[in-house]
Amino acid sequence: MEVLKPFRLPIIREILNNYKFDQPFHLYFNALCKAHKQWGSKDRRIYKSACYAYFRMGYASGNLVNDETIIAAIAAVSEEIAVPAPEAIFPHSEYVSERIDFDAWARGLLRQRPLYLVMVRGKEEACIKYLEDKGIVFERLRNSCLRLPADSKCDDLTERGWVWVMDLASQEAADLVQVGQGDTVWDACSGAGGKSLYLCNKINIPFSLVCSDKRFGILENLKTRFRASGLKLPRIELTDLTSGFQLSEKFDKIILDVPCSGSGTWGRTPENITGFDLQKIDMYADLQRRIFANVLPHLKPGGLLYYMTCSVFKEENEGNVAFFIEHYGLKIHSEHYLPADAQNSDYLYCAVLKF
Repeated sequence: MEVLKPFRLPIIREILNNYKFDQPFHLYFNALCKAHKQWGSKDRRIYKSACYAYFRMGYASGNLVNDETIIAAIAAVSEEIAVPAPEAIFPHSEYVSERIDFDAWARGLLRQRPLYLVMVRGKEEACIKYLEDKGIVFERLRNSCLRLPADSKCDDLTERGWVWVMDLASQEAADLVQVGQGDTVWDACSGAGGKSLYLCNKINIPFSLVCSDKRFGILENLKTRFRASGLKLPRIELTDLTSGFQLSEKFDKIILDVPCSGSGTWGRTPENITGFDLQKIDMYADLQRRIFANVLPHLKPGGLLYYMTCSVFKEENEGNVAFFIEHYGLKIHSEHYLPADAQNSDYLYCAVLKF
């Protein structure tokens, strides 16, 4: 990071002190930028980087916003000084699954995550040429996956429908979903459809796909993304999985990426390290159980249900899976934590369940 000049520190302090953790920091910061048009692009970059550096220190800053903690945070994430101990960054290791390397996860929170792109099938050569022509640094990890520096400007590629943004761990989670010819697949909490896009882009055999979510706007976003990529639009259902809804069919494969704490993505949203209310873990675990109970009856005999979270908390993951096994007679086909690259990607959990 650029040298932080003293006149910038009062502004950074004010930004941090006025942030109430009631919305994602990037939304709060974007609103500030609109209100302070005198900030140039360099100002915005420095202020944003300094705030995120502070958040990445987690509890190690002692919730103190002053010149010393801000400067120390910038030095720590830049590896100019020794980084805090993992327990200092997040002193609640008892909530984190024992199957995760806690030290690696906590230290990884200090590092900004790269940008991962999935290339639409048939657009790979055009994407590579575009990046090379623009002088944008990239690394090709697999046939369809690119890794770029976090602040790379690739809006033109997404607007053309040649790529979409998807973390490496999310791609590996989608790779676990085994779809056979003619299978019926339900992406039950699809959101904007990243995993469904990935499957349709990867699998070149006929299968039936249904995507559902309770948010109308996010489903409209899903439609836009599918259309932009040139992929066949799935059937769309507006459903609230916490209520007594009914779909008319059962499915061979169900992807159940449930609402969760998001703790596995805190490397991208470090404001949540101290801003998250730990009491919500039980709330999320209960919500996940209610959703699961409504979705499970739609699994065909012999079918597979992919229970997924982007959480590192055991209560939302193996704790819930133990509950599902006990109460529904399910078996674990396989179980995975997906720190695809512990310092450079999100953490995801996936349990593949069957009767």
